[in-house]
Amino acid sequence: SILDLLLAFTAAASLLFVSTTKSSLHNNSVPDPEIQRRVYADKTLARFFDPKSVTPRNSNPIHVQNPINHDSSVVRKNCQVIYVLGVEGSIHHGFMPVIKSLAEQQVDPITGTPYQVVKGHDALRAAIFGSKHNTDVPMNDPHLVQSTLDQMCPSPHESWKHHVIIEGNSFPSGGADNEKLDFRVRRQWDWIDMTPNEIASSESALNHPTNLHQFYDAYGPYVDIKFIVLHRPYVETIASHLGFDRGPEGHSNVISGFMILLSQFLMGHMYSGPAVDAEDDKNNMGGAPLWTIVCADKLSLKQYDTEEQLDGAREHVLGYLANFLGWPQRSCPQCFDKWKESNKASVEERMNTKTANTLWEHAKALEGVWPPRRREDDFLEQQCGM
Repeated sequence: SILDLLLAFTAAASLLFVSTTKSSLHNNSVPDPEIQRRVYADKTLARFFDPKSVTPRNSNPIHVQNPINHDSSVVRKNCQVIYVLGVEGSIHHGFMPVIKSLAEQQVDPITGTPYQVVKGHDALRAAIFGSKHNTDVPMNDPHLVQSTLDQMCPSPHESWKHHVIIEGNSFPSGGADNEKLDFRVRRQWDWIDMTPNEIASSESALNHPTNLHQFYDAYGPYVDIKFIVLHRPYVETIASHLGFDRGPEGHSNVISGFMILLSQFLMGHMYSGPAVDAEDDKNNMGGAPLWTIVCADKLSLKQYDTEEQLDGAREHVLGYLANFLGWPQRSCPQCFDKWKESNKASVEERMNTKTANTLWEHAKALEGVWPPRRREDDFLEQQCGM
């Protein structure tokens, strides 16, 4: 009958559907090997900041223990790292209290919350310079970066808090034989016998006391990093450590190498954001200025006829620094309370004429390289002399 035919047809169709579905499910459970490899690779590489750090060992899936949670490494607009950048002898010890005092004057204009200021945060210093616990851990290790951020910065959700971390190890730093220092790479005796250009391009100098390129690439995406370049007249810089590096000429050679190294970094990082082509960086293809310069000699009474002139110059310097750093308070009457004028004999009295002339030749060789210059630094107090 017609009813029997309909029932038979329905049963046959049901069997065909079940068979087809099982076959489809079975076939889909084993994807194309090439598709499977690509999907796996995409998921694996996404766990790393640098895809080049992934080295496939075999065709089996790579198990990554405790992958870092990138969602927690968010931009922290309320966390600022200021690196006072300069070679050895640039009067870091005199300027650091000035910038720290200026930072401590800052108060959030909306909430009235004072900025929390730390000079030399232990976690950051251990991360970027090295420590007994992590000398073998790369500075850009994702877990180390995340741990450092968590220790030195407020929560991204606590927008009313502002943390300012000030760092200032000079280039170079410490002695080659100082066992107490935990730098990943220490000062090298070999630098004395190298040319300044060889020093600037050497692996050891690029990583001492820290690798600026790695530091900025690792932390720049998450916190506000600013560099204050500290410059002091060349011969005075060398004369401040006449006994280093086997004497004035050897020390001058090493300092020249690090001036070239620092200049190369600064010229390649004119503006905030990822490093770009040097010509584009000069044309401000990035963001806000990443660094500004302070002429240390412009902060000294020796440069002026009256204390009123000195006070005016210092006020200008504090003003442009506050503006550069995005700080609301630009006045700081007590910022120079700990500043001490040098009472050392003149450079000419501390070395013979032959040595002084040699150092001047070294200084001339750096013309156009150091001090670094940028068009935004147009204050009179920022026109540094060599």
